[in-house]
Amino acid sequence: MRKKSIQEGITHLDISSAGIYQMNGHPADPKAVKILEKHGLDVSEHHSKVINKDMLKRSDLIPVMENVHSQIILEDLPGVAAKVHLLKSFSGDFNGTAEDIKDPYRLSDYYYRLCFAEITTSVNGLIKYIKK
Repeated sequence: MRKKSIQEGITHLDISSAGIYQMNGHPADPKAVKILEKHGLDVSEHHSKVINKDMLKRSDLIPVMENVHSQIILEDLPGVAAKVHLLKSFSGDFNGTAEDIKDPYRLSDYYYRLCFAEITTSVNGLIKYIKK
């Protein structure tokens, strides 16, 4: 998202990534790193962090990968409901209802490539939404 927004001339965004579950600062999954490197994205310095209430309150938009992530966030902080959206809802390739982008963890390379494609399509749509 950060790279794409800069390529599109959008430089005022503060983009961060955080997860729902505690991963204790683990680096990105090696399969994901390999796919991202093939597409010119360097995540070698990435380490997981857990989302917190302060991050949620400060955010203008909170894209999530799966409905369960929305539910967890809203159970903890219902006041951010208007900011939470499934990332795939920006892709424009669904039939009226947004779908999850499934976590490919511990699955085959195919599912990592599929996840990358879904995220890429969704991020491209999100950039168009932001530019409006």
